[in-house]
Amino acid sequence: MFQMQLLQQFNNRVKQNIRSLIAVATLGICAPTVHAAEVDLLVLYDSHTSSYFNQQVETAMQNWVTQINNVYVDSQIDLKLRLVGVVAHEEDGSDMEGVLDNLRQDSAAISLRTKYGADFVTQLHKTGSCGIAYFTVNREWAWGVVGPDCGPLTMAHELGHNMGLAHSRRQGDTTGSRYAYGLGHGVDGLFGTVMTYAWLYTNRSNGRIARFSNPNISCLGVPCGVPVGQSDQAYAALAINNVKNELAAFRSAVSQSSASNISSSRSSSVISSTPRSSSLAVSSGRSSLSSSRISSSSLTVSSSSRSLLSSSRSSQSSSQRSSIASELAQCEYRILNQGNTSFSADVRITNISNQPINGWAVSWGYQRSVWLAYASGARVTGRNPYTATNSSVINPGQTASVTLWGYKGRGEQLEVPVVGGSICR
Repeated sequence: MFQMQLLQQFNNRVKQNIRSLIAVATLGICAPTVHAAEVDLLVLYDSHTSSYFNQQVETAMQNWVTQINNVYVDSQIDLKLRLVGVVAHEEDGSDMEGVLDNLRQDSAAISLRTKYGADFVTQLHKTGSCGIAYFTVNREWAWGVVGPDCGPLTMAHELGHNMGLAHSRRQGDTTGSRYAYGLGHGVDGLFGTVMTYAWLYTNRSNGRIARFSNPNISCLGVPCGVPVGQSDQAYAALAINNVKNELAAFRSAVSQSSASNISSSRSSSVISSTPRSSSLAVSSGRSSLSSSRISSSSLTVSSSSRSLLSSSRSSQSSSQRSSIASELAQCEYRILNQGNTSFSADVRITNISNQPINGWAVSWGYQRSVWLAYASGARVTGRNPYTATNSSVINPGQTASVTLWGYKGRGEQLEVPVVGGSICR
């Protein structure tokens, strides 16, 4: 009898375990699986880009897309880029803004987008600074331009604008296109996330971290964002996740067989003269500031520290000496290049005394709307006026210089501000 009871208990336990296993297996089969929304990207490139990548543009873009997808995963963004085409395509434009204008209206580019079913189109181009894109969530405005030497984080930055993300409060932005928290985030001395000009936080060109703002993940030991509802909220990852399905539905997917997934065939450009009326916002992938608020079909520029902002810009050089009474240095502001919306310039400090200058600081300000994108040769702080500081020594007869890149009013001539400081003559 006792043995029968033990056997019955054993059988009951076996049945219970089997039922538990069946329940677990059923749960595993039936539980929903979250899949990343897949957005299709078409990359167009010019002959300069082909040379830059040694005719291996397809391989380079596959690598870029892989890196961007890793950024999405690390940022907890439920989105995945699918590279559907890499196609040679020449686009005209005297500056990067012009290239973007022409690209969006180019019948050949539009046909390619339709052929490949691309939700987003990025043109790699030699002209201008590092990047420019429309700041909105709108299928008709999902276009951008990126410099081939600027890297995958710049492409991720520009695609972020196409997905409704703005820069950061440090750059003057206060809200994303759809969500107020669709902004980049940075911590002084540590980092800036993908949508920021990290230089404004770290004062170096390599301070950008490969993450979109997200308060639930860590960047260098501190939160990568600010929770929704706080005054300085910054949660770009959530802003993208909220619109991911809309982004993925910008264009109907085309099978790879019908689109010939990766192609190197050349298309011609048909340039439209239709003017754009959207407002302009200026920014930089590594460093700059932002101007006025932007409409849903507005423009966002991204730039980094290249040796020249544009190869087609008119060259102009001028200088002006400050009038501060001192006998140590001649301080000048010299315009090197300026295009339609951008410029490069130097601040030069020449020691005209017979004693060394042990560290220096000079300041200058612009009367009109001018924003610095990047500076090298000194630590530059402030927002109009700007102050450049350096602890190095300028010996008698030597010149120290700070090279500046930035943006100005569209079509305006750049002013030459007076450089001031305790050492300036």
